[in-house]
Parts: sequence; structure tokens; C-alpha cells
Amino acid sequence: MKKIITLSTMFFVSILFGQGIKFEKTTFNETLKKAKEENKLVFLDAYTTWCGPCRIMDENIFPLENIGNFYNSNFINLKIDAEKGEGIDIVKKYNISGYPTLLFINGNGEEIYRSHGGDNEEDFIKLGENALNPSNNLKLLKQKYDDGDRSSELLLKLGSSIYNTDIKLAEQIAKMYFEKHLGKKLLDDELHFLYKISYHSKSLVLIPILKDKKEEIDAEFGKGYTDNQIYEIKLKNAKDSSYNTESSSYDYTKLKSIYLGFMDEKDANLNIGRINLEETLNKKDYKTYEKLALEIYKDYSEVDPMELNQVSWMFYTYVSDKNSLNKAIEWANASLKKNENPSNTYIIANLYNKIGDKRNAKIWIIKSIDLIKVSGQEFPAAQKLLDSLN
Repeated sequence: MKKIITLSTMFFVSILFGQGIKFEKTTFNETLKKAKEENKLVFLDAYTTWCGPCRIMDENIFPLENIGNFYNSNFINLKIDAEKGEGIDIVKKYNISGYPTLLFINGNGEEIYRSHGGDNEEDFIKLGENALNPSNNLKLLKQKYDDGDRSSELLLKLGSSIYNTDIKLAEQIAKMYFEKHLGKKLLDDELHFLYKISYHSKSLVLIPILKDKKEEIDAEFGKGYTDNQIYEIKLKNAKDSSYNTESSSYDYTKLKSIYLGFMDEKDANLNIGRINLEETLNKKDYKTYEKLALEIYKDYSEVDPMELNQVSWMFYTYVSDKNSLNKAIEWANASLKKNENPSNTYIIANLYNKIGDKRNAKIWIIKSIDLIKVSGQEFPAAQKLLDSLN
């Protein structure tokens, strides 16, 4: 089983600077034309300027020499800003809704394979190998499904390929697949499919399946994982049910009513606050984001360390007010107390550096580097910060 990919782990992938991936400096159509002439697929990285994992992948994965050798040999590579120029139309054409999105497209513009990335060199090369494998060709898999193929092999492969592009079809496929396997012990690839689909799903239809497989899922991912996934599905279902597509806004009265069906009022208000926070970040309204975050995380005693890491990093990236940055340092410290790791030590070092506290910045970046070395990895960005402090 692959490890669950998180923002935290992506901060600290192994890196050795080399030639890296060479991206085309041309248009999408010209790239497709070149791919067709050379009989290759286009590897398309769709990113946004505000996407943290996009920047991390850009700094820590794309420059790797082995990655460059593999991708430059097998693909025509292109990067597009999803919010500018032709990127806006590409997002619509390929139904891109999350970032980073990595597409593999043939010279005719047909999508062959898709992913959101890998958290290390091995995973990222495996991603490219999967895209090159004809048995993973999304177009052919969909054609077989449309022609009536409902074999377990086809359902598993297609469902695993489309969960982040066509979640409704993926949910239908998952329901068909796992209803065939109720009461049966799942193999690793089946568990991995169930993990991926439940992570992205907004449908309550998967909850009975998750309950049926709870023992196996918890054995693989940890005690309480299944209950947490069920809770997250209910959260997403409530959010989706209360969103008005015509006004592009949430019915917060309806949303709170749904929330109160499976949580108390304090948690309902907190989750509504998180949605507001997400909306302001998407709109790049960083001043409002700052104000809302300070209110939402006034009491952060029960907030998950990962969530504290993320909001702390957003403050480092977008906030300049010193008092607010000091509050972000409090959040990072709370995360450290729960679990000191390379991610939160790196974040707090950057925060201290931003407010001009070089002494504490140096203390924490040294700790971060030490923790990275223990894991057997390298992270030049951490060393670069330390060098700047000497």
C-alpha cells in the first residue's frame, strides 16, 4: 500500500538538483502538435499560484535528475496556470477541480491518465509508468464500460482512474464493485481503491460499505480511520447539498441544520467558519482570510495539528502583520507540542524568520534539518534557510 499523501509529507520529499523536467515554452495546441509528431503523450501540470502542494512539487519533484530523465524521454511536458490565459479553457475542457492536477493527454487532445501527483521520486516515476501502460488507458476503459463490461477487473481499474474526475460515476462503480464483495476480505488494491473513493466521495451511499469493511480499513490505516472517513463524507455531503450553483453561494441556514444532525453547535459553527475561510482563500482575499482565521482559531486546543500547520503556513505566505504572525507561531507551537516533525519545525522556523527573530528561526530550522536527516531524506529549502541565517 502507498502511504497517504498529505501536505505535510510533501514538504519533505527527497531532492537532488539536476536537469529536471524540461517544460515547453509554447501553447497547448503547439504542444499537442509536437506530441503527435513524436508519438508521445503530453504531461500537463495544471497549477495555481496559491496552491501550496503545487509549489512544493515544483521545487522538490520536478528538478530531480531521474525524474527529468524519465519524463523528458517519454513525454512532451507543459505547465499551465489554471487561472490565466488558455489555462482557464483547459480547466473547463478537462474538468479540473483540484490542484495540482497532472494530466497525460495524447496528440488528439484525449485524456489518457490523470493524477494529483506523488510524494517522492519513486511514486512520481511510477505515475509516469502507469500513464504509459496501455491497460490504464482511460479512453479504452470507459469504452469497455459503456459497452457493458462489468467485470471486477474493469470496475476496479476504471473506478481507480476516475475518482478525482467523475466522482459520481466512480461512486456508482464502487457501489457495484463492493456489493459483490460484502463479507469478503479485501486485497491491497481493493483497500486502496476504497480509501481513494471514500476520501473524495460526497455520497452517503458508500457509508454501508465502509461500515462493512471497517475492521480491515482500520487495520490498514489505524483505529478510528473508518469512523473519521464516514464523518468526512457526511461533512462533504452537507456542504454539497447546501451549495446553490445559481448564486454560487452556500445556504448557511440549511448547512447548519444538516450539521446539527451529526455534530454539536460548537463544531457546526467551526465547520461553517472553515468553509468561509476556504472561500476567502480561493478569492485571494487575504485580508479577510487573516481576520477570519484569527477568529476561528482563537481557541485551537482541539484543532488537529495538520490543520494548524496549514493555517500557519498560509499566514507565513500571505500575512504581513506581526501580531498575526505571532498568533501563527502560537498555532505552530501547539502543533509541535502534539507531534514535533519536519513539517511544523520548518514552518515555525520560517515564521520566526519573517518576524525578524533570527535566533529562534535558526534553532527551529536546525531541528527541522535534524529530523529530516533521521528520516534519510534531504530538503535543500531547509538548508537554504539555515544558510541565510548564518
